Amino acid sequence: MKEINIQYDALFMIWKNRKETESGESIKETADSTRTEFYTAYGWEGNRHNWDRSLKEVAQIVRTYVKTKYPTYKFSVRTSYSSMCKELHVDLKESPIEIYKKAEEVTDEERRAFINKAVCNHYWTLDNWNDEKFCEEYNRITEEHGNFFRVLNDVTKAVIEDVDTFVNSYNYEDCDGLIDYFHVDFYYFGCAQNNGQNIKVVHKTARLGDVKKTKIKDSTKKEISVA
Repeated sequence: MKEINIQYDALFMIWKNRKETESGESIKETADSTRTEFYTAYGWEGNRHNWDRSLKEVAQIVRTYVKTKYPTYKFSVRTSYSSMCKELHVDLKESPIEIYKKAEEVTDEERRAFINKAVCNHYWTLDNWNDEKFCEEYNRITEEHGNFFRVLNDVTKAVIEDVDTFVNSYNYEDCDGLIDYFHVDFYYFGCAQNNGQNIKVVHKTARLGDVKKTKIKDSTKKEISVA
């Protein structure tokens, strides 16, 4: 590994000099700063990630974001730590609207995914069906076996995707379980685990002035706008 690092340092300088000559711009990266980045083929870094930012700061940024952008929703944001890792937990607790589609609202693609899911769990009982029979089977399975099998509606999926994308923009991950290599800034498992089974529907509307643009500063002294 020492020999590999020596070769990397030398080749990095050749690449850096060539790129600076071609672009006419100075490259701030060094061999040391890039050597351990994306060791695997699947590594990625969020566009807001910064190693100097603490998990507590990230949690506060996320807390402000969800409270400002989704004032009629309720989220829980907390951190946890162990000797080997740290985790950020963002959980969608309450929604002002129904979060699941009715059987007749399910698209063809969602219908296929639902049937596959039900078949894998040995809950699907039909060999042939039409729209009416599908709706009956959908309602039976979801009533007997819970919200894990229901189809999330488009509004709820958009909220979940937006929050998850925002959180991941502050994270870094370079892991490969096949070679027992795990390197993340923090672990995050999504804001609606188990298909949103624990989300409660609480109908409410936002007060005028709840939605506003907020700016907060982190340890890097940069302002982060949350609209």
